[in-house]
Amino acid sequence: MAVELERGRPKLEIARRRNLHLRLTDFEFEKISKIAEKKNLTKTEAILQGIDLLIAHKPKRYKSFAKNP
Repeated sequence: MAVELERGRPKLEIARRRNLHLRLTDFEFEKISKIAEKKNLTKTEAILQGIDLLIAHKPKRYKSFAKNP
């Protein structure tokens, strides 16, 4: 009996199905890259943490942006 191997990326509880394309200057791209590398994060994780910091700084303004369930 053959064992079926799982292939591809591991499944996430909340799959990321949306894409966002940004146009950045070289300087902006380097800032994101350096911060992500320094904090041992992906660029996506670094950007998402930055968004969370903005929301935490002005919670009343962004109360409709609740965390993912």
